Amino acid sequence: MSTFEKEVKDSIPIPELLPSILASLGLRKRPNFPRYHDKNKHRIHWAVRVLKYAGYTPVINYDFDHYICGPFSDALEEALEALDWNEVAVAATIDDDRIAAVRHAIKKGDDFLLALSMVVGVADSNKHVPNLSKERIIWTVVNLAPDLADVAEEAYAFAEVNVWAQ
Repeated sequence: MSTFEKEVKDSIPIPELLPSILASLGLRKRPNFPRYHDKNKHRIHWAVRVLKYAGYTPVINYDFDHYICGPFSDALEEALEALDWNEVAVAATIDDDRIAAVRHAIKKGDDFLLALSMVVGVADSNKHVPNLSKERIIWTVVNLAPDLADVAEEAYAFAEVNVWAQ
């Protein structure tokens, strides 16, 4: 991490911005945290991961690990558990192209959002690999999650235009 990234990471008041980020993404419903499978909670993690790789500075400090249900951030989970969800219900939205793109990805469905999150994560994890190809990234996503085979290529194309071009 560069000095600039560390300064940015340390200077952003994430808890104050999180309600507006979630409201802007259309994720105003409080996840049911005790349940193992909660789609809204997963959507939040997947969406924030895509925002991170799109260069959206307020979420740069969330590190994600890989689990069966997709990427997961312990720090984001703690922030969500501590969040006053009444604030999300009334939070002002943020006008940002990256948030608008991720909101559009959310509307395309859970499989698409998960595939997008995996595409950007695989690309970032393997950025040191010379000549990392589109085909290799898509193959890796499909190998990890065969159910996403029908949306992986579309997710890659979406990432080219809406995540990596930012």
